[in-house]
Amino acid sequence: MKRSSALASLSRDHRQALFISHKLRKACPETADRVRIDLRAYWDEHGGTHFRAEEEVLFPAYAARADPYDPLLARLLCDHVAIRHRIQALDHDSPQHSAALHELGRLINQHVRLEERELFPLIEAALPDPELAAVVSALEQTTTTTSVTDDVNTPADLDRPPGVGPVWGMASEDLNATMLCWDPGDGVAEHVNDERDVLIIVIGGTGTVVVDGREHALRSHHALLIEKGARRRISAGATGLRYASVHQRRGPLEISTAPDVPPTRGPV
Repeated sequence: MKRSSALASLSRDHRQALFISHKLRKACPETADRVRIDLRAYWDEHGGTHFRAEEEVLFPAYAARADPYDPLLARLLCDHVAIRHRIQALDHDSPQHSAALHELGRLINQHVRLEERELFPLIEAALPDPELAAVVSALEQTTTTTSVTDDVNTPADLDRPPGVGPVWGMASEDLNATMLCWDPGDGVAEHVNDERDVLIIVIGGTGTVVVDGREHALRSHHALLIEKGARRRISAGATGLRYASVHQRRGPLEISTAPDVPPTRGPV
């Protein structure tokens, strides 16, 4: 099932979660130690951040258009608590005790399929495209920003395999930087950022950015400053697009919908 750009990155995370859940359900005493290591690596690098993105961005966005006490949301949040609890408990269980791994794998599998089959279609139906675009922008910060206590003086290699969506991020006390990569035809739908000026630096590929109705071509080594309050849309060209987005650090993103914008479905 093709997802909107707002949910595509979360669906890609789900594929990783299903792969881990399969390993957990197939674990035996001989492989339990290896599976635990793989689980911890997945959780530290992706799983924990994925849960936080859903809890801080996705679920509240849906609750704004639906019932915040929806039993489906309550069930999914309880799943988050249960999965976190079981991952923490594994650190104290016997490595030879495979039943705990099997149960955790079953729970992760069930949770992912519930979100994909029930929650995500409801979100895509309930949220108009400008609001879905705002979800994309908010997810950029939640899923890619490192802690301000990290060593921000370490150089970052931006020539690594690009991936799709927000693929790298770092924050200091003053600045926030995110690298985004889009396949041909994909990108960020039209929205308005009322809080901060944003500097776009193109690292590779081609594309277009439309700012307040004016279209600009983008290619490698181009830079563009987009002022706060401007309506903008970014889409990748035939070779895809990879760029860094840099702005003054802030709290959780609050991006308004663009005024008088006819709704469109899917990536721009």
